[in-house]
Amino acid sequence: MNTARFHMVIEWGKIQEFARASMSEQPAYRTPLAVVPVTFLSVADWTWGPMQEWRLELFREIGFGLDRILHAEQEYVFHAAIPRVGDELTGEISLHELYERTNGAGKTLRFATIRTAFRDRDDRLIADQFTTTVERPPI
Repeated sequence: MNTARFHMVIEWGKIQEFARASMSEQPAYRTPLAVVPVTFLSVADWTWGPMQEWRLELFREIGFGLDRILHAEQEYVFHAAIPRVGDELTGEISLHELYERTNGAGKTLRFATIRTAFRDRDDRLIADQFTTTVERPPI
């Protein structure tokens, strides 16, 4: 499967909405020069670009039953300063890893980890987001 790219501008209003939704009282998220909450980049799935459509196409391509998938894990690795209001980032999503595990009942669970690489205007890698989805075995 190919990658997908998108562009995002970090907006103060979006940071405030995210901080409220996550019930954060951190004052650093409330000023016009706010830094982003460390998990803020996950909103790219819903706000910027083709991530949801790309992910659904990937799951179909690798044979995941959409009625049996669950969010398993989210990981962030920052390679530079945490983004701030006004920063412009380009995201690129790709399949990072596909693997299987056996659960305690001897059933196979399949996992897909998707990497989103966030780069700044100078193409420097700012952060990686790794989203792992598990496909439960059929009942």
